[in-house]
Amino acid sequence: MMKEKKLVFLCAAVALLSFSLVFAGCSKKEAASVSGGKTVIKYWYPWGGDSEVWDKWRMAEFEKLYPEYVIEATYVPEGAGVRNGKLMAAINSGDVPDIVVSDAPTQSYALATQGAFEPIDDALKEIGFDPSRANQGLLPYMKWDGVTYIYPQNTDVTLLFYRADLLREAGLNGPPKTIEELDAYAEKLTVRNGQDVTRYGFIPWLDAGADPSTWTFQFNADVYDESTNKVTLANAQVAKVYEWQRGYAQKADPERMRSFTSALGAAFSPDHAFMQGKVAMTAIGNWFCEALRQYAPDIEYAVAPLPVADPAIYGSCALAGNVFFVPKGAKNIVGAVLFANFCQSAAIVEDNNRVWRSLGIYRDSVEGLSLYKAGDPVLKTCIDITFNPHSSVWALSPVTAEMDDKLRSFTDVAIYSQTDIVSSLKDIEASLQSQVDRMLR
Repeated sequence: MMKEKKLVFLCAAVALLSFSLVFAGCSKKEAASVSGGKTVIKYWYPWGGDSEVWDKWRMAEFEKLYPEYVIEATYVPEGAGVRNGKLMAAINSGDVPDIVVSDAPTQSYALATQGAFEPIDDALKEIGFDPSRANQGLLPYMKWDGVTYIYPQNTDVTLLFYRADLLREAGLNGPPKTIEELDAYAEKLTVRNGQDVTRYGFIPWLDAGADPSTWTFQFNADVYDESTNKVTLANAQVAKVYEWQRGYAQKADPERMRSFTSALGAAFSPDHAFMQGKVAMTAIGNWFCEALRQYAPDIEYAVAPLPVADPAIYGSCALAGNVFFVPKGAKNIVGAVLFANFCQSAAIVEDNNRVWRSLGIYRDSVEGLSLYKAGDPVLKTCIDITFNPHSSVWALSPVTAEMDDKLRSFTDVAIYSQTDIVSSLKDIEASLQSQVDRMLR
């Protein structure tokens, strides 16, 4: 349901995690809390504003359906304590919530690999969870070393949003499907006034393009081998991602482009480049529809799957979304998992989808959505991408979050300097591999 994620890895917290959790996980588990004769589910959530109102609504709906439970909810910013260390502090103190929903999925997975969460396989069986109904591309994300620790709240995809009016003016029919077509479209849609560019056709690192998962996935570039636990950044396909982005900057003049992009507004702002006509196409999440509805309702736009280097995987992307998990030491695992599963019920998914075009984890829930029944073209594209057999979660590993952080920083270096891309990727790979080896030793 939420917006773009700023993924910052808590290296210090994770480094201390394995040692501290030995003690946090060894204490005898106490019974779940009871209040007024009802079993308490202690719940942390990371958002305020309208999202907080929405979350409290679904809590109330859960309590109506399951009157034996009461939810004690706490707003905890920075990914419900994942990004700022509050969750780790709670785990180490033994005073933990029963369930957390986080908009920091990458860091959450990294913490799962370090023993910060309770296994939920038994609870899932008890509530009747059927994995065969779920999006198979999400199932690997739920597990580490064969054990389930994470329950996805929703599924978001990254789309190519394009100004249909501007493409039509340029004589372009339909969206680009390959990277080569994207490059050609970008050049044709770029408008120059002397040395100044007044409109870029496309900027690869704008919006979701800044996420390392976006283009490494679309270039079909492997960054981690789960079968051998090897980081694989120093390969030709990964290097192509950054060489391709550098080419855009060099063609436009790097410093002019840096100045141009630094002045652009955020996604939920009327000053966003797409809304202002300063870019004709951008890679961004399905939730951007709501930003356009609020700030630029008259823009003629359309969406398509992101272009790819390999046509065989067109129509897929790296899946994203918010996640539930049960912290180590939680007292009410079954109630926690029951609430997470409740959030896949038709009314909850419908309300989330109606605003954000975000989907649940079950394919068979799609036909009941009001936007699906209305033939919403954006939702159709989201559904096709979400359940495309090539769509999956990016780079599952103990260092996924740190990899994201390092590559995010490297993007700026690769774009605006002449650093040797392959050598830099080798250095990043070696650093991450060393960390993996220590963690799995």
